[in-house]
Amino acid sequence: MQLFERGTVTMFFDVKDFDVEQIRQIIYNKFKSKPKSEINFNMSHDYSMACFVDDLFFITDDHFVPRLIYQPLSLINACTISFDNSLAICQTANNHENNDDSGAFALIDVNHQKLIGKSKLVTGWKHLTHLFLDSEKKIFYCYYDGIQVGYDFNFNPINESQVALYNKKFGYKKAQNIKDSRPKWKKELDARNKARAGINEDTIKCDWLKNKTVEERKKYFRSEERWKLFESGVIKDDYDLEKLYKTIDTTDGVRKVFKTLNELKEEGIIMSEKSDVTAKVKNAILKAMDHLKSIN
Repeated sequence: MQLFERGTVTMFFDVKDFDVEQIRQIIYNKFKSKPKSEINFNMSHDYSMACFVDDLFFITDDHFVPRLIYQPLSLINACTISFDNSLAICQTANNHENNDDSGAFALIDVNHQKLIGKSKLVTGWKHLTHLFLDSEKKIFYCYYDGIQVGYDFNFNPINESQVALYNKKFGYKKAQNIKDSRPKWKKELDARNKARAGINEDTIKCDWLKNKTVEERKKYFRSEERWKLFESGVIKDDYDLEKLYKTIDTTDGVRKVFKTLNELKEEGIIMSEKSDVTAKVKNAILKAMDHLKSIN
């Protein structure tokens, strides 16, 4: 979730304008609650760390004290830092404005605190499991569940065969080309049941759910935890709603199903009580931003 009102331009903040101890505590709390699958808190040879909290990117020392603060116009999904601590990558999620920061990879000059460049990649950010940045060779690698795809600093692939492997495994055609092997009567029965319930691929949207009763929504989400995400406003649009689903291959074809609660917790979508520091983080950031505004 967004921690404070986002600005209209991508920017670097001057660390001296912040209460450093507050920011350090925010980062440390995030470190303690970080989901296992999140590509965050990567370290260079001198123990500098690249890390993020929502839409704020940081370079810190090994005590979580920030020396660089960068804010793109989108939430951050992943980051890494080069071995020599000279460069970093900050990768963002899609946003509603579909601007330059939407689903983009930003290459950052750490020492001079400036952007070298940013761009979307042909392989995108979905399925990303790891990032590696080589400042000497001026390339970076994206890893997608075992598939390595390299890019130069102009964000062009260095080996098209790697892109082909990615497309073979994750291309959209894969799901589209799998035929529904169910008997005709099963397909018709399923269609009738969905029609009776007012459900089809186009109606499972946030607006559709908002027009249902509380009990109908509880029944749809099939768990108290998923239902609470919607009622509390964490799931606020169709993009957020899609995060609750995954596709699986079955004998009846490709099916769209809810992720398990454990999967949602590992991805940080559902937070356990012990690791839910969102409110504390929000308050601390708000205080830091108020301090910044007061001196400008």
